[in-house]
Amino acid sequence: MHMWQVGLSAGVLVVALVGCEGVKPWGGAADTVHQVSTLELLLSGAFDGVATVSEVRQHGDFGLGTYDRLDGEMVVLDGTVYQVHGDGSVKVAPMHETTPYAMVTKFVPDVQFRVPEPMTLTALEAKLDGRLDDLNAFHAIRVDGVLPKATVRSIHAQAEPYADAETLSGTHPTWNLENITGTLVGVRSPSFVGTMAPAGYHWHFISDDRTLGGHILAAEVGPSLVRVNHNRNWDVRLPMG
Repeated sequence: MHMWQVGLSAGVLVVALVGCEGVKPWGGAADTVHQVSTLELLLSGAFDGVATVSEVRQHGDFGLGTYDRLDGEMVVLDGTVYQVHGDGSVKVAPMHETTPYAMVTKFVPDVQFRVPEPMTLTALEAKLDGRLDDLNAFHAIRVDGVLPKATVRSIHAQAEPYADAETLSGTHPTWNLENITGTLVGVRSPSFVGTMAPAGYHWHFISDDRTLGGHILAAEVGPSLVRVNHNRNWDVRLPMG
C-alpha cells in the first residue's frame, strides 16, 4: 500500500507519493497539523490501520484519533500515545499498533488563559472563537483542570465486514463523569476542510491518573487552564491501494 501526502500551506496544495525517490517524507514543517487519512474515508468504513503509533508519534506529541478496527479512542498528550478502550479504561498504546485516522502536532502554546468558573464546553468554544486571530488556521487546544460534568464515549473493536460509521453511531458505549480532573485534547479545524476532517472542534479527554478517557460528547469545564497552539500548515497522509 502506498501513502499519498497532501500538504497545505499559505494556500498552496501539494500532492506527492511518499516513498518515491526524491520525495520528502511525511511532515516536516513547523506549526503543522499532521493527519492520517480523512474523515470521509473513516466514516465510509475504512477502519484498517494505515500508519503505526510510532510514525504518528514522530510527527507530534499532542493530538487525537482512533485505532485499527476502531479499537478505542486515541489521546496523544505530552508525547505519550494512549488508547482508551470501549469500557473507558486506558493503556499506553504499543508502538506497533496502527491507526486509520489521527491528527497530531508538536504542541507549543501561543496563547493561554484561565477559565475561573465552570462553563459549558459550547460556551468555551465560543470564547475560543472570539480569541483566535485566524479561524482559517488549525488550532490545537489543551485544557487542564476540572470537568464538573462530562459525557464521553469510546468504541469496541469492529469485525469485518465493517459497517459504516453512521450505522455504528448508535452502538458506541457512553458514560458520564463527574468532578474529574484531567486534560481535554482538542483540535479546531477550519470550515474549508469539508469532508477531510471534522470542521470545528473535536475533543478527547484523559484523566490525571490516566485511568479514564474518551471522546467528549458534552461537558462542563472549569476551573481550568486553556492553552492554544496555532498551526498554519496542514499535512495529510492518504492511504491508496
